Amino acid sequence: MSFREKSAWIYLLSLAAVAGIYFLSISPLAPELLRRFDLLDYLVLLIGLQAGAILPLAIFARRETVPAVESDACIELKATRLAYAVLATSVAFACFFGAMKPALHFSGNTFVFFLVSAEILRSGSRIALLRRSTV
Repeated sequence: MSFREKSAWIYLLSLAAVAGIYFLSISPLAPELLRRFDLLDYLVLLIGLQAGAILPLAIFARRETVPAVESDACIELKATRLAYAVLATSVAFACFFGAMKPALHFSGNTFVFFLVSAEILRSGSRIALLRRSTV
């Protein structure tokens, strides 16, 4: 597994875990401990998790790192294009349902959910494309 694929896995898993905890914390069934934190706290947690996992990986994989080639840029563009299409569609739906005047926190969290979903999709498709290109 290459450094790029490992870093994409770290990004995907940490984002999914922290987003899952965040969305659990805003549900009515959430334990009181999770309700004490807000979105900024979860962003700090996400940054800490990703930095704490990527830094040792980068230090140990320094010898393995190869310069970026055109296929890496193509993989990144394909993954981003797919995620952008999903994000644009989701935002259009959110704006449509936003016209029904839901509560403000519901609208804000809906946009956060769509953004996180698009980023998870981008990272997942990046992993799939990286695996397919090495086979």
